[in-house]
Amino acid sequence: MIHYHFSHVALSKNQEEKLLKRISSSHNQINNLHTQYIHFAEFINEPSSDEIKILENLLTYGEPRESGSTSKHKFIIIPRFGTLSPWASKATDIAKRCDLNIKKIERGLLVNLFADNDLTQKEIEEISRSCYDRMTETIIYNHIDPLKRCICNTGRSGDCDRSLLIR
Repeated sequence: MIHYHFSHVALSKNQEEKLLKRISSSHNQINNLHTQYIHFAEFINEPSSDEIKILENLLTYGEPRESGSTSKHKFIIIPRFGTLSPWASKATDIAKRCDLNIKKIERGLLVNLFADNDLTQKEIEEISRSCYDRMTETIIYNHIDPLKRCICNTGRSGDCDRSLLIR
């Protein structure tokens, strides 16, 4: 069973401003952005409500984000398929030490873009290319459910709609 959890703010205000500056230098219609982590936890068996509460407590960190900070223009940066990030390795170990019936926990960076005008999918893809490392990361666009299947199946992306990914 896959459980996902959205964190508070992912990047500091300074990091978000730096990323915004990099993006807006080539896409001046972007006037703001907000980031947050999205966590994917694969349980071995159906988790109890107590296990979900423990997991939520473990994954709640960072500064709270003001309400209204989501956008229809977004993408998610996740570790490349077939890899186990150092964060995932440590988070999974901690969850297991808390007696959670966890197979794997991974996290991605959700980037919400705010623009003066509507953005096309092509523009969002162009913007996202300047925000990730192609050697170690993958981008997903506006698709949480396929991502849950992809991220937690230990790199075998047979269940994943590969058309969602940047090539």
